[in-house]
Amino acid sequence: MDDSLYDEFGNYIGPEIESDQDSDREEDDDRDEPEESDRAAESDGEGPSNGWLTTGASTDVDMLENQVVLAEDKKYYPTAEEVYGEDVETLVMDEDEQPLEQPIIKPVKNKKFEVGVKDSSTYVSSQFMLGLMSNPSLARNVALVGHLQHGKTVFMDMLVEQTHHMSTFDSQSEKHVRYTDTRVDEQERKISIKAVPMSLVLEDSNSKSYLCNIMDAPGHVNFSDEMTAALRLADGAVLVVDAGEGVMVNTERAIRHAIQERLPIVVVMNKVDRLITELKLPPKDAYHKLRHTLEVINNHISAASSVAGDVQVIDPVAGNVCFASGTAGWSFTLQSFAKLYGKLHGVPLEANKFASRLWGDYYYHPDTRTFKKKPPVGGGERSFVEFVLEPLYKIYSQVIGEHKKSVETTLAELGVTLSNAAYRLNVRPLLRLACSSVFGSASGFTDMLVQHIPSPRDAAVRKVDHIYTGPKDSSIYKAMTQCDSSGPLMVNITKLYPKSDCSVFDAFGRVYSGKIQTGQAVRVLGEGYSPDDEEDMTVKEVTKLWVYQARDRMPIAEALPGSWVLIEGPFCSIPCQW
Repeated sequence: MDDSLYDEFGNYIGPEIESDQDSDREEDDDRDEPEESDRAAESDGEGPSNGWLTTGASTDVDMLENQVVLAEDKKYYPTAEEVYGEDVETLVMDEDEQPLEQPIIKPVKNKKFEVGVKDSSTYVSSQFMLGLMSNPSLARNVALVGHLQHGKTVFMDMLVEQTHHMSTFDSQSEKHVRYTDTRVDEQERKISIKAVPMSLVLEDSNSKSYLCNIMDAPGHVNFSDEMTAALRLADGAVLVVDAGEGVMVNTERAIRHAIQERLPIVVVMNKVDRLITELKLPPKDAYHKLRHTLEVINNHISAASSVAGDVQVIDPVAGNVCFASGTAGWSFTLQSFAKLYGKLHGVPLEANKFASRLWGDYYYHPDTRTFKKKPPVGGGERSFVEFVLEPLYKIYSQVIGEHKKSVETTLAELGVTLSNAAYRLNVRPLLRLACSSVFGSASGFTDMLVQHIPSPRDAAVRKVDHIYTGPKDSSIYKAMTQCDSSGPLMVNITKLYPKSDCSVFDAFGRVYSGKIQTGQAVRVLGEGYSPDDEEDMTVKEVTKLWVYQARDRMPIAEALPGSWVLIEGPFCSIPCQW
């Protein structure tokens, strides 16, 4: 140590030394002055500019780690682009912008308005049905009308089961499919809301096939417009009446609507088994109940026909009354029952004469084997009670009472033999099997339609006179009254049915003349159309044609006069509104 630099007390007395602070300032100044290379890089557009730090190679890493970052500038979470990518559109919403119970991204929901069917194949081929469509004399167009819960849809199930490869009754749950209730809400409410058509090939008692276009109309009074649309397409009305309840409010309304449309009426006395199982009426009282219901129906028809002039009489002897039970799967007229009786007992008889003695005040005298107006000396029941109701009561009482031997004996007398497994079924499935085996198919119902409902060709004049407002001396009127397939195309549209996804409507109507084909350009006339003012008119192309069968659509290439057809094209631009 140099003693000249310090005094005796050890204090520094030498020349002044540069302080550490000054050296730090000089280093900072040196650091702030960019070198020539940095200045050159800046002049070339490279390196830091505007005083911002970059992550280049020349950046001091320690300086970046120690720099001060404000709280609002801190990056706590990754951005949406870093998470989802640049191609994904992101939406930023405030927390109160949307309710908590509603998700930000809604799940995909498949809206289901209609009930589907797995197998809709029929016992006859589609070619055979199309052959019947080409002959209007072999077709019958009817509307199934009546009061609410009188069994119209279940009666249709019975007809569907006899024409399709399916069972419309579940023996396990003992519930009916309700085939013509195609909507989900109809199945849930167990009530028909929309009128739905079915085209069925039914056989009469002579095994002759007919194409029966039947429209199942709702029975609720609020849906009477659906019943009106069904009657507008039909050539006859099938009035379904509950045998237990009789004539109700909408039954009267259906009679008035049918008379206003100038349609013949036939009656299906449905749920006859309610007189046995629920009301527990004796056979004699059940006969009077049925007779009184038919008298009330005739009174309403007479009152509604007072203006029209033609008064129709409903009489089982005439063959326009069908006794049925849709839940049990059986139906018959007096004529079909007479044929069945002669077939079972092997007795040669004239079915019409025997049927005429099965209703009214006729009594069977076993000693002379004749029918007379007066009962036998020892007393007796009317022929309808003795020959029809008592055997029916016997079958029901023995099946419900679970007397297997008695049921076997009774069915054997009627020419029916069931397997041992059938007797282990519950009461309702066994009743359906036994009654359907005894009475067979609905040939009596088909006979009633064929005899008392005119074909589209026979009903064309009356139908056209009622709905056509154009001149009657024109070629259009003549072609419609003759069901001329070579005449001008005339289709009366009365209903619109949505597609399965409920996106657009298809038009349903009846062909009166001409021939409608796929790919054909047609003129769609609105309600305000007139020959003088064609503003309410447009030209559309028919893209597809179907035969509408409730839950199934059978595609066809053309439709001839007298047939019902579902058309895609003229109304394809009308969206569904729900």
